[in-house]
Amino acid sequence: MGTRSSEDNVATIIHEMGHVLGLRDIYNKNSIMHFNDGGYARKVTKDANDAVVNKY
Repeated sequence: MGTRSSEDNVATIIHEMGHVLGLRDIYNKNSIMHFNDGGYARKVTKDANDAVVNKY
């Protein structure tokens, strides 16, 4: 993962775990599930949490 910060690496892992749980990428830059690595979220966001709760 090169020169990325630990915070960025954790955010990527959380994002990818969202995919494992069945979530899709979205266009909201404030969501952990934003499709672009340049998103602002660095922790589980309410929309992602709600999506997992509704799914399971």
